[in-house]
Parts: sequence; C-alpha cells; structure tokens
Amino acid sequence: PGGDYFVYAVIDDGFQTVVDYSDGPVTVNHPPTIALLQPDGVNDTADAEFLIVWDDADGEDDGLIDLYYDTDASGEDGTFIATFSENPDGAGDRHLWDTSLVTDGAYFVYAVIDDGVNPPVVDYSAGPVTVDHGDPGCAPPAAGDWLVTASCTLTASDTAPANVIVSPGVVLTIDNNVVLEIDLVNYKLEVQAGGGVLVRALGAIRQP
Repeated sequence: PGGDYFVYAVIDDGFQTVVDYSDGPVTVNHPPTIALLQPDGVNDTADAEFLIVWDDADGEDDGLIDLYYDTDASGEDGTFIATFSENPDGAGDRHLWDTSLVTDGAYFVYAVIDDGVNPPVVDYSAGPVTVDHGDPGCAPPAAGDWLVTASCTLTASDTAPANVIVSPGVVLTIDNNVVLEIDLVNYKLEVQAGGGVLVRALGAIRQP
C-alpha cells in the first residue's frame, strides 16, 4: 500500500546480528485510475443533457478529475466540461452534462485525473454520444432568448423577444426579403466563435 517506509538491513555472521535502518523513508504513491463507463457508444443520444458515468480510485490522494468532449478518441484536445474532486466515490462518480448548446454531432468524452504527484491519467469513453437537437425550426420563441443551436434559415419576418445567440459553428440565415427585428437597445445579437449570420438580398436585421 501507499505510504512512507523505512528500509533496514540485517546482517548475521552466526555470532552476532547487526541491524541498520535507512536515514529516511521511501514514499510509495500509486497513480490514480479512472474508467469512463458512459457514454459507451451503445444507443447514446442527447438533446438537452446526458449523464456521464465513470469509476475512479486513488488510495493515497484526493485527485482532481476534469471532463472534456472531443470529436475523436485521441489527442486530448477536446472542449472542457467540468472539474470534480476524486472523492466521493460511488454515486458521486457521475455528472449530468448540459448539451443544450453543443452543436449536433458525435462526441467522445474523456476524463483526466491528476493527483498532483503522479503523471495525469487519461481515459476516453469506449464510444461516442450523439448530440441531436432535431429540427429546431427557425423562428424566435414567444419569450426569452433565441438560442440558435443549429444552422437554419429564417424564411418569414419576425421579432426576437430578447437576445439572439448564435452557437459556435452555427449559421443563422436571413432569407430574401425577410426582416429580423431585435431590440438592440435592451438586448443583443451574439455570434459565438465560429458562428455566423448571413443576410440574403433585401433581407435585414433592424431595430423594431
């Protein structure tokens, strides 16, 4: 088991026994372990949320666990989800991931556990979870922010009740002769990284 141990030697020539202990201890610290259990790629789909489940162990330290999602199962270059303490185990080894703003696609989840002593340990899920928000239509809601999470085309003039937020990698298209009204005095049009707004001929975005 992990811990601090002194080493000692015993020499015996048949007449007398001599024992000598090391001046200091040697520290044994085992690396933590972690295994992603969900998603496993079997019927794993999500719209607004998905339950990530894992199993971890660290006998000597309380490590930190970071969760990410990635478009493939290698490289450790994904998008951060959340951070947790290695303890408690059991029912604590899970996280309800908010996928409502994640672009449609298949994503692997991976975990990085770091006890601050040993090199970090990484484990990718056995399979991906497919994020599918279905056909969202393309019109502002009756109230609240309009979260544009999938590329779409506004084909009829309309008024946004609050903020318009275009998710990363998503394009909101304003069709020909279509007007989107936004109260830009009190609200905003936010286009997140990699997203865009395309206004076609005679279309417009304007103040009501």
